[in-house]
Amino acid sequence: MSRKATPAAFGRGAARCFLLLSPLQWLVVGVLALNLLVALLAATHLRSSHRAAHERTATATRNLARLLERDVSAALDRVGVALGSTSHQLEHQLVAGTIDRGSLWALLDAELALAPGASDLVVFDAEGAQVCGFPRSRCRHMNIADREHFLRHREQPTDLLLSGPLANRIDGEWSLILSRGLRRPDGGFAGVATAVLPLARFKDLFASLELGANGAVSLRGSDLRLLARHPGPLRMATEAENRKVSPQLAAAVAAKPAGGTYVAATAIDGIERGNAYLRSTRYPLYVIVGLGTADFLEDWRSDLKRALAIGLLFLAATGGLSAIAWTHWRRRDAYEARLRSTLDALTEGVVFQRQGGRIVDANPAAERILGLSRDQLLGLSSLDPRWLAVDGQGASLAGDRHPAMLTLSSGAPQHQFIMGVRLPGGDTRWLSVNTCAVGKIDSGGAPAAVVASFTDITASRLAEGRLRDSEAQLRRMNKDFVTLLESTSDFIYFKDQDSRIRFCSQTLARITGHASWRDMLGKHDREIFPPALAAVYEMEEAAVFEEGVAVLNRVDPYVDAAGQPGWVNTNKWPVFGDDGRSVVGIFGISRVVTEQKRLEDELRRLAATDALTGVASRRSLLESVQLELARLACQAAQSSSVLMFDLDHFKAVNDRHGHATGDAVLRHVAGLAAQVARPADTLGRLGGEEFAMLLAGSGLADARVIAERLRSRIAQTPLQLGGLGVGITVSIGVTALDAADATPEQVLARADQAMYRAKRLGRNRVDAEPALAG
Repeated sequence: MSRKATPAAFGRGAARCFLLLSPLQWLVVGVLALNLLVALLAATHLRSSHRAAHERTATATRNLARLLERDVSAALDRVGVALGSTSHQLEHQLVAGTIDRGSLWALLDAELALAPGASDLVVFDAEGAQVCGFPRSRCRHMNIADREHFLRHREQPTDLLLSGPLANRIDGEWSLILSRGLRRPDGGFAGVATAVLPLARFKDLFASLELGANGAVSLRGSDLRLLARHPGPLRMATEAENRKVSPQLAAAVAAKPAGGTYVAATAIDGIERGNAYLRSTRYPLYVIVGLGTADFLEDWRSDLKRALAIGLLFLAATGGLSAIAWTHWRRRDAYEARLRSTLDALTEGVVFQRQGGRIVDANPAAERILGLSRDQLLGLSSLDPRWLAVDGQGASLAGDRHPAMLTLSSGAPQHQFIMGVRLPGGDTRWLSVNTCAVGKIDSGGAPAAVVASFTDITASRLAEGRLRDSEAQLRRMNKDFVTLLESTSDFIYFKDQDSRIRFCSQTLARITGHASWRDMLGKHDREIFPPALAAVYEMEEAAVFEEGVAVLNRVDPYVDAAGQPGWVNTNKWPVFGDDGRSVVGIFGISRVVTEQKRLEDELRRLAATDALTGVASRRSLLESVQLELARLACQAAQSSSVLMFDLDHFKAVNDRHGHATGDAVLRHVAGLAAQVARPADTLGRLGGEEFAMLLAGSGLADARVIAERLRSRIAQTPLQLGGLGVGITVSIGVTALDAADATPEQVLARADQAMYRAKRLGRNRVDAEPALAG
């Protein structure tokens, strides 16, 4: 048989469920309950403020509708009074039997001035024809016999009748017509007096109100047909649109015809407003005033956003605080485990010591560094002699000077305290110790405990020793280098990227007029050497910087401090940066080779000169011809020639006068030929008594002229030797150089043929051999 559940049993079950909740569940339930309470209070406040905003809007719109209804009715009343006065005057004139238009116009003028809502006052007779109207400038002949208000006045006597809206026949403007019927003395229909009330004037009245960005005012007839509104167009385009109203307005008017309030989106523009409507007690009109909900609920919506933001912040804050509270105990439980794990993973030794310097905890690194197990370390004091501690200089370290004891006595931390611990094997383990106080500090400044961390710096101490040795060796090497710079006879130097000297030998400083090589530091070649030489050195070093290629065995000129020129053999190597690619400087060694250069130049001169005559040697002459052939190959328009001449009967001179005279004759002929040769020409001895002359830039015709001049000069100038005149003649062969000549020997062969032809033809003459064709 099942038990029937009771409220008491349900309550006991719920209580048991709550008691079984975990701390996390209790925390979640409490936070949710607190947030629900805050949300309920906020919702109650927002609902109340929303209702209050609607009530304030309803009150404001009712008051505005009442004021507007009074203004509209008052305007119509003033027009009605004007029509009454006009009707009374007309009926009086009808009794008299005469209508005085002048007095009638004056009356209409006065009455229209008292009725600002009307634009025109017009009187029509019983046939609907216009009798008179004001303003007179707007009056024109018209007939209103077909107008509804005219027909109603004719059919039955009425006092005032409001009709419209309609387009008046004066200017076509949409207007309301307020009219009063006229009666003859016998009571018959005499016509109507009408007042034209333009709807635009009502719109101007409505526009004077401050209704906010979305507010609206409308004037409707008793059938709710739109007469005028603001803002927007005066009336809608079609009659159906003018008669269209929201269902809320129709329902409200049906329930309360005299007046009321409602909230709805207007049928014309779709904007939701809080509206009040009021029916005029004297005219068939409704005045409707609406304020946009977006305007009057703006403050409420701001309150809603603030409430939501505050609620979300409150939810986040309570959630965050709950999460912090929930994780706090887990962090607290895990803290010691993480601390132990961290201490175990450290490579630095860490020990905790209480007052008296006794160790209460140590990590594995401390065991490894100190060479003692954890059990051996626990309880051991810094004052224990088993420590065998030494200071940074290796002297025994007193217990009161131990860094842990210094912190325990004063509370001041110790940083990078260097000390050593002698191990049982005799080695010293060097430590860098840092200490800091933990726990409460007593009145004497002593803390409850100290934490000491230490790093094994034995290897770094040994490295420091090796570094000191290296520095000493470096200083010795630097001293030797300076000695080298001050004693070497070579120019040794290093230049940076700006080509400025960073070090150099004393020889370079002395030869450039500096007292010490240190005076050269930071200087550029332009500050040391003449501009022309500096430009040569800069161009040479630019290639080293740009291409990273060494300059080797280059012979460069230089000028010493006294202005004496000289020569050096230069080697320059690029110095690369850390990246191995960029050139950061130049290292150079230059050796003075002035005497060697002089000897080499002398040897070259001797090789290029005939020793007997002083003219060019055969080899030098052939090189000149070769160069001229190369020039002609590039400049086809140019021409050059070669003369080859041989002394006639020279063997007979040697046989008759001896070889010494023969040598004198050769020198004499060479001198005469040199006088004929021009500066650009090259005169050389081919061997024996044969000579040749290269005539640069001279064609075959010019060459023959020069050859004839040479032959004549030699023939007319005998050698005077000891009072004896030795007459000499030469045979000369002439040929022109051609770009087709492959070698100088080809040119000389043609000249040789021309020369020997001159000898066969009788000697002491000039003959020419044409150049190769093509």
